[in-house]
Amino acid sequence: MRLHRISGLPWLRLIQILCTLGLALVLWHSINWGLFAASLAGLHWGWLCLAALLLLIAHGFNVVRWQLLILPDRVNFASILSYYGAGIFSNNFLPTGIGGDGVRAALISRHTPMWRAIWSVAADRVIGLVGLVSIGVLGLWFGLPPFVADLARSLSTGWLVGITILGLVAVASLAVLWRLVPAVRAHTITAAQRLLPASEIWLRIMPICYLLSIASVLCLVLAHSCVLLALDLHISTGAAIWVVVIGSLSLLVPISVNGLGVMESVYVLVLSYYRVSAPDALIVALSIRVLMILFSLLGGLISLGQSWFVGMAAGR
Repeated sequence: MRLHRISGLPWLRLIQILCTLGLALVLWHSINWGLFAASLAGLHWGWLCLAALLLLIAHGFNVVRWQLLILPDRVNFASILSYYGAGIFSNNFLPTGIGGDGVRAALISRHTPMWRAIWSVAADRVIGLVGLVSIGVLGLWFGLPPFVADLARSLSTGWLVGITILGLVAVASLAVLWRLVPAVRAHTITAAQRLLPASEIWLRIMPICYLLSIASVLCLVLAHSCVLLALDLHISTGAAIWVVVIGSLSLLVPISVNGLGVMESVYVLVLSYYRVSAPDALIVALSIRVLMILFSLLGGLISLGQSWFVGMAAGR
């Protein structure tokens, strides 16, 4: 069984590569490359540089948030920055946009027990998603994306009743599992007891971490707005919010390498409802993608530099 699982991993990678190539082929045939080149030539690079700065600030908020969640163990900022950089660099090779979380957990476990390392990374990811959803709620002020509004109108009462019933069944199943499987209850209680000594500290810093998450997502929204302005696209702020929310969630889908093709397709789809042409939408997606790759490479270099300095210090 173990051999079968190991040998199955290359098949997963092959499927992801094929999906990535397939999505890239679809995009290739759906884009007017003449218009793409014209829009690219007319880019306002000042707005693009501002977008890069905002993305860098967003990463800075994320690093500080993670450092707070590693308490009560004190880990210096340079090490946290190095491990965070290694994590985002690893995303380029791992199945989803959050694959580097395992790398972060493994690296930070050098300074803290493994269970606490996993907790810090998981809590960091959950708070990040909560911040993302919160900005999505803010996006409701500007109205639902047109395709979501169309979908909501098309849903019948029967669908809503069915979804509600499925939700109740899921909750009831978890309740039965809790009552009938002692091991689940025992492990949950044990985990809670292990977290309890530090729970007071974490409860104090959770609001701060949440605000850092909000600030990070707002920087992402502003960065996307800057890229749109770089193309002279003056459209609703809601467009930038929904592109960030839906595009970020698309990275969780493990059907391509680091979301390649998936994120770009989502950008083209979402922005098309705001009357942005496919070539311009693809430029927005690729601009964000290139900046993400550059920052991930920078993160990898920071991680390597930190390891080199540690190795030099140990060799003395």
